Amino acid sequence: MSTTLGVMLLSFSFVTANFSALKSCCAPESTLFKIRDTNGTENFKCANTISDQNDDIVDQTERVLGFGIVEQEQPQFPQCTRTTYLNISRSGEESMSLPTNSCILGLSDRLIVMKCENNNNSEQFQNIGFINKCCPHGYSYITELNKCSLRDPDFSVFINIFDKPMIFVDNSFGCAKNQVLIEYEITANDIRWKNNQLVWKDGTKSFKRNEFCLETIIANSNVEQSHQFLIRSCQKNAICRSLACIRKCCGDGEFYAKGNRTTLCKRENNEHNFQSSSTLNISGNFTKPSEFGVLSGLDCPKFRLDPDSYSDESHIISSTNGSLFIASTNKVYSNGQYCIEKIKNSSFVDQKNSCTRFCALILKSWATIALGSRCIRLVC
Repeated sequence: MSTTLGVMLLSFSFVTANFSALKSCCAPESTLFKIRDTNGTENFKCANTISDQNDDIVDQTERVLGFGIVEQEQPQFPQCTRTTYLNISRSGEESMSLPTNSCILGLSDRLIVMKCENNNNSEQFQNIGFINKCCPHGYSYITELNKCSLRDPDFSVFINIFDKPMIFVDNSFGCAKNQVLIEYEITANDIRWKNNQLVWKDGTKSFKRNEFCLETIIANSNVEQSHQFLIRSCQKNAICRSLACIRKCCGDGEFYAKGNRTTLCKRENNEHNFQSSSTLNISGNFTKPSEFGVLSGLDCPKFRLDPDSYSDESHIISSTNGSLFIASTNKVYSNGQYCIEKIKNSSFVDQKNSCTRFCALILKSWATIALGSRCIRLVC
């Protein structure tokens, strides 16, 4: 299928969904120029080369991606006597109303909307929305690989969720230390977009734009994209009163790196990776409930519980409240007194020889009480 035909079919699908596609002004990765006519009036154009001395380079354009966004092969600005433009922040907007004949282009620090300078009251407008994408643009979440992998998502799968064009913002989404990360795997039948919020159809949950990110789920790199979605949300700690919450020692996307008798939190080699909490492997016995929260960070001396080597260090993490229980001492520790983390060796040359596992850690002061006079062992 030709690109032109693909754009026509895509635009038609949006018309049948009762809204118009938002078109890009320029071809991807072209150069945006500011031009001035003889009267000194400023305007924009897209090209690959500078055509005359009065042209000023503004920036290299970037793709604007999302649901209901159609890319043009050739520059296509609004057809009118006089055009004007709007600067839009990628991160600050929730929604906005634009003329239906406007177009959009992306720069590194902002978006620009080109529209006709028109005071005609009969001009038609439509709303567009903004949403955070969990993986970077050009990446999708592959469950087989447990990471964001290089593959363009098919935004048309969102047609049963959104009723207007939605700009997906490539946003490094993370929760603050006083918040809880909770993930949901859902289908388009479970959710809808209403009043600039993602809402569960059964009325149980709703999230504003700055409270979540959304990503398509692909089982493996060899299959077509499904209509399943991953939602990563940041919620208040109070939810842990009714939900099991466990604690990671490091931040989201980080692990413990071993070296020179120390361990430090370090980001994964591939910065596009994040590990879904549903795939956490924990050294303690933890039956994962369908929904649970993940807290981050525990700044204190710790030692490793090693149930594989020491049977009296066997432990259970409650699937009801996230507390840790050591059977040999009959001690219970809250999620503010232990943390879990993936640990890797310092040798990254041969990954086959590196150990990767999750260890449960408790505060050193509590460990002495729990395990008596046994020598403290540093993490790995």
